[in-house]
Order: sequence, then structure tokens, then C-alpha cells
Amino acid sequence: IAMFNPNVFIFSSNLNFSFTSILSKLGFDYSQENPPVNSTPIETIPKYSSTKPNYLNIDMENSDKLKIEESIKKYADEINILELSTPIEFIVVDLQNNPVSFADFNTKAGFDIPSYIITQLESNFSLFIYNDNKISKLGLVIPTKNTPSLKESLMLAEKTLTESLKPLFLSQEITPNDKPFNDSTYSESAIRYKNLSAELSVDYSIINDKLAIGSSKMTLRAIIDYQNKK
Repeated sequence: IAMFNPNVFIFSSNLNFSFTSILSKLGFDYSQENPPVNSTPIETIPKYSSTKPNYLNIDMENSDKLKIEESIKKYADEINILELSTPIEFIVVDLQNNPVSFADFNTKAGFDIPSYIITQLESNFSLFIYNDNKISKLGLVIPTKNTPSLKESLMLAEKTLTESLKPLFLSQEITPNDKPFNDSTYSESAIRYKNLSAELSVDYSIINDKLAIGSSKMTLRAIIDYQNKK
């Protein structure tokens, strides 16, 4: 007489039984313990474009020259930290994203470019921030009205041009001197310049009917290269 003992379980070695095989029959795929991970790199979008204008917001109504300088310096410090090697172009806009005219910027930001030069320039302009040897430098590019007298007007203003462009140096110490401006050439562009220190200068040039101004030799040259690529 065969006795059944409920406490004894007999498993046959011939029974092909597995949990995964059952799940496989039910439609689950366990062929890979570690499913493949998407290895496609995620493209990061740079915060600042090096090929087209960016926007620099300033509260023009409630800012004086010191607050405007602080606003610009925040952008300049960030570009310096990012170690960007090309000049970064900005369109200065108010809090409603309306472009600020150069005449208004000249007054509010503390520049003192003479009116007889301002009237020969268009209202739109670009502010450039350039990482020159790990020091933030500024530049300006303003379309001109292509008046024949602009070159003569700029040379007439050279005696006071350093003081007129003081906000361009972001509070960096400059030593005014009575030395005259000199002539130079870069990439077939005629340049007028005056050295103020080992790191700072006033350099300007008219390129493609635009007045370009830099606060150092390399800043203006970088801007000229940028403009020539357009």
C-alpha cells in the first residue's frame, strides 16, 4: 500500500521548470539582464551665442550709470568664467525687450561722446564683451550714416575721447595721458589707437560703414574678425 506523506515533496530532475521560461511564454522578454541604455549624447545649448546677437536686459528707466555698469559687469563676469574665446555680441534692451537707442545709452550709461558724432550715427548698436587674456573687455559697434565728415569728427574728439568712453573700461583704472592717437592697420582696416596701460587702450575703426570701438588692441581686432565673417 502506497502511503502519501504530505510533508514530503518530490521534485523530478527531469522536469524542465524555470520561472523565466514561464514568463517568456507569457510574452515577457528576459533575454537581457541589463537592457541597453540610450548612449546618444545630449546636445547642450550654449547660454550665449558666438555667431549672432544675444540680448542684455537693463532697467533703463530706474538705472543710473552705476547700476547699468553693474548689470553689464554681471554678464562680463559670467563670460569670463565660461572662458569664451570669441567676442559676444549683445543688443541692449529695456525690460520690455525694446532696443535701447545709442543716444540714450550714451547718456544713461555715463558716456560723453559729443553730439556732433552722435548725429552721424544710427540709433541701433551692439555692445561686445570679450575675454581678453582672462580680463573682460568691452567694445561697441554702431552703424554710421556714412557721412564724409565722421572721420574728421572722430579725430577732432580724440583729445577727450578717453574720458568720453570711460564706462567702456568697467571701472578698471586708466591713466589719462596727453599722447596723441596713432595709426595702425588690421585685416585691411585702418585703426586709430591710444595706449593707456599694458592692458587697456582706446582703439577705433570704421569698417563696413560701422564705427567699431574697443577698450584694448585685441578687443577691436576680435570685433573686426567677427564683423568680417558676417
